[in-house]
Amino acid sequence: MKDVKTIFEQKRGLSLRKFTLYRDKIIIEIKTIRKNQKYELKLDKIGHNIHYQSDSTIVGKIFFYICLAIPIILWIIHFIAPNQMDKGAAIVNTALWWLLALINILKKSEDDIYLLGGQNNLVFFRTIPNEETVLNFINQIIETSKTYLKNKYGIVDAGIPEDIFFNRLNWLKDEEIISEKEFYELKNEYSIKKLLS
Repeated sequence: MKDVKTIFEQKRGLSLRKFTLYRDKIIIEIKTIRKNQKYELKLDKIGHNIHYQSDSTIVGKIFFYICLAIPIILWIIHFIAPNQMDKGAAIVNTALWWLLALINILKKSEDDIYLLGGQNNLVFFRTIPNEETVLNFINQIIETSKTYLKNKYGIVDAGIPEDIFFNRLNWLKDEEIISEKEFYELKNEYSIKKLLS
């Protein structure tokens, strides 16, 4: 596997996302408690638009603190007025509320970065290991994809009909894969090759 460029892994709790970037494809492995997935995407099937998506964590934090506070309040009531609350009931309530707090901690809210705009989307944990590293890897995917598309559709071949070649060049320019300058250079190169053939 000489053309492996980068392997990028993200682990959050019991979830794993692993991306192996090649010069023409990316292999994605996703492992969770419920499922294991492994699939391959050609780099011309992915988009180049970055999108952030996260859940609001305020409600979860409030619920977590309520789950911690209720058992403490119950034990205070038990010690201040032992006749008001049975010790067994206090233990059961404490266990239930702290179990809910633990579930709240284990249920990670969504905080992801999506790579959109193609036939398939890629999803990354935003902060694992940190946002800058994730964005650097996403930018590497985008650059690798653009290089792949440029090499696939921007090859100057006089055997390609003119309208098809110019449509490809227009698409490459519209998708910002080639610059305006590159567009005219490739167009001129094609015209010269066409005249010489």
